[in-house]
Amino acid sequence: MRKSADRTRLIRYPQVFVIGAFLYGYDGTYFTGILEMPRFLSDFGDLQPDGTYQLSSKYTSVFASIVQAGEFVGSLCASLLGDYLGRKGALRAAVIIVTIGCILQLIIVGSVSLLIVGRLILGIGVGIISNCVPMYLSEIPPAAIRGSVVSTWQLTLAVGQVIGAVIAQGTKDYESTFSWRFPIAFNVLITLLLFVGSFFVIESPRWLTQKGKDDKAFRALERLHKKNDDLDAETELSILIEARNAEKNNEGNQSKWSDLIKIPADRRRFICAFGILCCQQISGVQFIFSYATRFFVDIGQTNAFLYTIIVDVIEVVGVI
Repeated sequence: MRKSADRTRLIRYPQVFVIGAFLYGYDGTYFTGILEMPRFLSDFGDLQPDGTYQLSSKYTSVFASIVQAGEFVGSLCASLLGDYLGRKGALRAAVIIVTIGCILQLIIVGSVSLLIVGRLILGIGVGIISNCVPMYLSEIPPAAIRGSVVSTWQLTLAVGQVIGAVIAQGTKDYESTFSWRFPIAFNVLITLLLFVGSFFVIESPRWLTQKGKDDKAFRALERLHKKNDDLDAETELSILIEARNAEKNNEGNQSKWSDLIKIPADRRRFICAFGILCCQQISGVQFIFSYATRFFVDIGQTNAFLYTIIVDVIEVVGVI
């Protein structure tokens, strides 16, 4: 019982951060349902000769893809924010950015410009989360359970995708703007949980030692390893300080971007990491996340929203 309690304490802080993976997954699927909601089409689409409303292919592609452009920008900025503000600071910054993006999409019905700008800003926040959360998950738990904790990122992301599809299914038939506004506003509920939770977790001890805040790092490690006889805060701190000093001693031999190609060991790591991510996207998985419901409608399926849920559930099963 003692070991179980201690193990639970070690993963408590990552559990808060991994809510960011839920947000990332949710954001990847709910909007594909919005694109086929009758009220959204009447608010942002064009009236057709048969009396129905249709969203142009131009706006469909922009609405779906602009968030990914924001994620690209956010992921590039994430390392700078994480280094300057810390892991908690970067998470809070991302939460604020996502919230602003959601508000911009909701304040004026039918404003294409605000919807596009809002989704772009939301994407920036999600991009930051996609960087700072996995980093925190890898820095907090001990090596014995680090792999399991980091893997919760993908599982939680997949669950978030299912919830996004389910909420779209649940609100699609509302005749008011609630049908598409609620799925967007649900992002704010997730960010609120993250923001509140960030006050109850420790900052990354590794980041604190890198910034020379050894006393704060020790207190963070004490909280992390409290009542755990197998892990000692002083020993963990000394390891982090040694790693920091080793990096400082090697400052004369600074790493360069070109090392990813020139140094054989780094080149292999780069090819493996970059190759896996490229293969993931080449598989066409992003098309499923962005246009699944629209695709099912276009091929004549009457239960397009339900099929989208099934596809996302299959992903969860695959992750497990």
